Amino acid sequence: MDKTLDPKIKEWKDIRNEWALKHAEEAIKNDWNDLVKQGTSIGTQRSPFLSDDHELPDPVDKLVGDKPKPSEPAEDIVLNIGIIGAGAAGLFTGLLLDFLNKKYQEKFKTKKVQFKYDILEASERVGGRLFTYNFDDSPINRDGSVNRNYYDVGAMRFPDNPVMERTFRLFNFLEMHKAQDTQGAKLGDLLPYYIKGDKEPWHFNGTTKWGDYASISAQGLDPWKLNEDGKIPEDILKKPPSDVFNDIIKTFREKLMQDKATSNKSSEGWKYLMEYDDHSTRSYLAVGTEWYDQALSEAVLESLDFDWKPGTDWRCILGGSGVLADKMVQKLKNPLSVERSTAVTKIKNKGEQQVEIAYEKANIGPQSHTYNAVFSSVPLGCLQRIDTSEAKLNYGVRQAMRALSYGPSGKVGIKFRNPWWLYKLNDANLKHAGLGHSDLSIRTCVYPSYNLQTPEEEEAVLLCSYTWQQDALRLSSLVSKSTDLKNKWKEETELKNILIHDLARLHAGDDSGKTVPELEEIIGNSYLEHFAFDWYQNPHSVGAFAFFGPQQFRSSWPKIIQPSGDLAIIGEAASPHHAWVVGALESAVHQVYSWLNQHKDKIHGFSELAELLENDPPADDLNPFQGLPPYMRTETCKWQSVLAKAYREMPDCM
Repeated sequence: MDKTLDPKIKEWKDIRNEWALKHAEEAIKNDWNDLVKQGTSIGTQRSPFLSDDHELPDPVDKLVGDKPKPSEPAEDIVLNIGIIGAGAAGLFTGLLLDFLNKKYQEKFKTKKVQFKYDILEASERVGGRLFTYNFDDSPINRDGSVNRNYYDVGAMRFPDNPVMERTFRLFNFLEMHKAQDTQGAKLGDLLPYYIKGDKEPWHFNGTTKWGDYASISAQGLDPWKLNEDGKIPEDILKKPPSDVFNDIIKTFREKLMQDKATSNKSSEGWKYLMEYDDHSTRSYLAVGTEWYDQALSEAVLESLDFDWKPGTDWRCILGGSGVLADKMVQKLKNPLSVERSTAVTKIKNKGEQQVEIAYEKANIGPQSHTYNAVFSSVPLGCLQRIDTSEAKLNYGVRQAMRALSYGPSGKVGIKFRNPWWLYKLNDANLKHAGLGHSDLSIRTCVYPSYNLQTPEEEEAVLLCSYTWQQDALRLSSLVSKSTDLKNKWKEETELKNILIHDLARLHAGDDSGKTVPELEEIIGNSYLEHFAFDWYQNPHSVGAFAFFGPQQFRSSWPKIIQPSGDLAIIGEAASPHHAWVVGALESAVHQVYSWLNQHKDKIHGFSELAELLENDPPADDLNPFQGLPPYMRTETCKWQSVLAKAYREMPDCM
């Protein structure tokens, strides 16, 4: 009986982790058994096949490091590590290596073995998808308060729940603490984020209604006149779309929970879900605008990821999420290790602990450097543009580089002369943040939680459009690629007009006491400037986040997380928690741990450092570095180390 699905842990978050673990271990078994068929033997004993019916054993005879540990070296050893990309995963890997340097010194009272790293970033800025656009020059006002004329182009909200625990440990490590929204709040403080307001606008089919979905539906069965042909059942009309979707996938969710509740370690729910893994959510529901092109299994498990308990404490970063990236750089022992405007052009695996990176640095030209290990955090679409013909990547990674989709997403923020949405809408003033929902071109409007106290006559920023998938592609066709702001605004005149018109349509009606023409005048007169960003057009991301289609997680993700010798892929795509910062952090811990295991037979202290990462942090030092991701067992990581060593010499077998 399969023991991978542990019934003792019954929270939703653990189902997704175990789902990822199961796929990872299935891939390891298949890859190992393929090697055995070809006569490959690693370790001191004949290599047996791995059974599909049992969990992975500890590969004690295949990692020589499980034998006597190497002694302290006579000469100092400096291990040069290359990190490609200065987003959350890349910067965190640098901090993790600093942590290991410190712990090695504390353990052995020497610096005989130390890590040195370079973080190579193609862009002019750090942070990757931790990107905040500031409309003003300085994040700090003359009076010392934080300038709030910004919006988060990338990550913008962080739920404090068990899934995101490591992210909040990182906040604490960087001295970013929870605070209330007051004038005394500091740059980097974690302010309350109101994901829902008490009275939000919902504009569909030409009609705006205010409130929450339940209260609006209670006013009438069909408030937006969507049921003209009478084909939508009354019970469906009464429910918000999210509830309708959850009802449809209810059987999957219940069967997965039954698996975890049974004492005989059943996996019937898992098998039932996998029967539909060939389906996209679209083919299962036959509705949507491409959001449902992701795998049905991904949608079901993502619904569990978002099934937070009522009252979950959501937070945003005062100053924007870009502050998180800046603070990570400042915390590095050597901030100068981050090299901006440095584009990697080739990765070559030259042998054990020999990975060569060729790169071009602005105003300098082509260069190259050989590292003991390389951790690549660049999105797979960007990795495809790098020459990896000699990197010994497995075929699954190459396939993922070509075929894995990164979801389109776009945002537009507008700086206004005054926060009209807080003061000009009468009874509908949006004093409690939340979202505006619509079928307009702007789709979702996000009322910032960090500027609710802005006085009526002060400038303020509104995230007026947040779009995904086809909606993002359509609106972003109006986004200029010009790097000159004045020219960009000129080329985006049509976009500006649509934004103002759609904002007026979204907020007009009886509750606001304003007509569309009246609001167009108010909003147009208040407009100062805007900034639009399309993640799919951005050459350093080629999309917003990993978007796995039918069977892609099963077939591609285990290959993505399998190290290729001393080259490993990190980032949110290398985690089951796509699009979340925590996914990037966990991927870094996982891959560094696997690399330590790979070489602990030869390098002093690697065994001890690996054991350190296995264990959760002590209560008096809740650092973000210790503890393997919950979707990885120590045996799983060790097997990946075994395969990495094998495939360094036999890349064609993968």
